[in-house]
Amino acid sequence: MKRSLLLCVLLHVISPLQARSWHDTLCSTKAALGLSGLLGTGYLLSRKDVREAMQEHPYYTLMGLLSAGLVGSVGYSWLSADDCMSKIEVAPHDVPAASISDRDFITMGSTPTYRSLHTNGMIQGGTYTYTGDYKTLRRVTLTQFEAVLDRFFITMQEQLKDEDTWLTTAQHLPVLLNNQDSSFVPYAKKLLLSPGSTCICKGDLHGDIHSLLTFLGEYAKRGHTKDGTHLIFHGDYVDRGLWGTEVLYTLMLLKITNPEFVHLIRGNHEDVDLCARYGFKKEFFAKFADEELKDVERCYNKIAKLYCYLPVVLYLGSGTTSSADYVQCCHGGIEIGYNPQEFLKADKQCHYHWIKECKRATNCSCLPAISVQTDAGSKPLSDFCQDFVPTAPMRPYALGFMWYDFVVDPTKLSKYTSGRGLAANKELTHAVLKQGSSATHRLCGIIRAHQHNPSMKKAMTRLMLSSHGCARLWDQPGEATFTYKNGMIITLLLSPDSAHGMPRKKYPGFTYDTSLRLTLGKAINEWRGDIWNLSVSA
Repeated sequence: MKRSLLLCVLLHVISPLQARSWHDTLCSTKAALGLSGLLGTGYLLSRKDVREAMQEHPYYTLMGLLSAGLVGSVGYSWLSADDCMSKIEVAPHDVPAASISDRDFITMGSTPTYRSLHTNGMIQGGTYTYTGDYKTLRRVTLTQFEAVLDRFFITMQEQLKDEDTWLTTAQHLPVLLNNQDSSFVPYAKKLLLSPGSTCICKGDLHGDIHSLLTFLGEYAKRGHTKDGTHLIFHGDYVDRGLWGTEVLYTLMLLKITNPEFVHLIRGNHEDVDLCARYGFKKEFFAKFADEELKDVERCYNKIAKLYCYLPVVLYLGSGTTSSADYVQCCHGGIEIGYNPQEFLKADKQCHYHWIKECKRATNCSCLPAISVQTDAGSKPLSDFCQDFVPTAPMRPYALGFMWYDFVVDPTKLSKYTSGRGLAANKELTHAVLKQGSSATHRLCGIIRAHQHNPSMKKAMTRLMLSSHGCARLWDQPGEATFTYKNGMIITLLLSPDSAHGMPRKKYPGFTYDTSLRLTLGKAINEWRGDIWNLSVSA
C-alpha cells in the first residue's frame, strides 16, 4: 500500500516537470494535489494506529480526515474544463487574433482511440464502414469537448450581441443568443474585405479529420497563419464519416482562437434530424460510451445550439461601402425567398441580417417567366414558390441556402425533386443574382459544396473530377489557377476520406483534398482563384 501510494504521488509530482507548457504544468499540479489528498485519506484510514486514535479522539481525527478529503476534491474540481484542452489549445491572449498556429491543431500520437468503435480491425456505424489507420488520433474526452463547446457559445454571443451590427430590429437576438430550445433563427452574414485580401474556402468535411489536418498543416506551411487569411468552411462537418466529433472540436477551437478570421457556414447536415439518420449521433454516443449517459445526452443536445449560431449564408465582398462586388458563399444553392440587395448596400458596420421570412412568391413575381422540370412534366416556377416563415432547415420547406442544387447542363430546365428541392439552371441562377444586385453592389457568383454522388454517371461528379475538385459551372474545365468570372458558380469537392459511399473506391483517382484560395480584387474580374489539391494519408 505504501509503495503504491508513493509511486502514484511521485508520478503526479514529477508530471508537471515533464509538461510541454505552463498550461500542462498547471493541469498536472492540480491533478497531483487532488490525487495526493484523496490517496492520502485512503492511506490514513488503512493504518491501525490511526483507527485506534479515531476511537480516542474522534472529533479531531474526523476534522483531519475531512480536511485531507477536501484537498483532494478541490484539487480535482479545480482541474476545470479549460485545463483539459492540452494538445489542442486556445492561443494565449497575447497572440494576435489573426494567428492560427500549430498549437491549435490536433497533435497526432499513438494514444489508443475509442475502443467501443474497434471491432476486429474495423469500425462500423450508421452508413459507413472504414478499415483505415484509425489509431493515429488522440482521444478527445467528453469534458474537453463540452468545455470547448461552452467557450464556442461565448465567442459567438460576443460576435452577435451588438444590435448595431444587425440590419433589422433585434427582437430575435434574445432567442438566438440564449436559445435554450435550439430554435431555428436563420441569418445571413456579410464579410466586406479590402482588395488584395485572401480567403480560403473548404467544402464538405463529413467527419474527415485527416483531410482537415492535412489542409491546416499546408495552411501553416504556406505562411497563412501570419497574413490575415480568412478561412471559410461551407458546412457538412459531420455525418458519413468517423471523425465528426474531432472535426467539430477542431473547428470550434479555430473559431474561438480566431473569431474574426474563421467563418463556419451551416450546411444541411448541421441539423440534429439528419445527424440521427446519417451517423453522427451514433458516432458521438459510441465514442463516449464509457461516460454517464445523462452527461453524453446533455452534451449532444448542446450541439443543436451550436448549429443555430452558424449563418446559413455568407456574402464575401471586396471594395468599399459605396461600391463592392460580392460572391455568395453557402452550402447549397440559391434561395429565391431572400433578396440581399439592401443588406449588401447597408453600412459596413452592418454584418448580419435575420431571415425572418422567405418571400419566394413575392420575389418570384419579379423574375422572368421560368419553367421547372418535374417527374410530372414542366411547370412554372411560381408553383414552387410560397412565402413562408422557416421554423427548421426543412420546415415548412427546405431552405435553399442549405439544400438546393444546380443543373450542370446549361441547355436544360431547372428541376424540382421531392425531398431534395430545386436544382437551378443557368437562366434561373443568373436571374436571382441580378435580382440581388444593385448598380453599386453586385452579386456576381456563388461558391458552395453539397452536390456529391459517388457515381461517375452524375454530371457534377465528372465535372469536379475533371476540374481539380473545383467545378466551375457553365464554363470549360480549366487550370488550377483561374480568374473569377461574373456569374460563375463553383462547387467544391468533398473530402476524400469522408466515407461518402467509400469515395476512394468509387471515384477513380480521387485521393486528394480540395480547397480554393481566393485573392480578392476591386472588381470581380480581378479576383484570382488557386486550387489546392493535397494528398491525404488516413
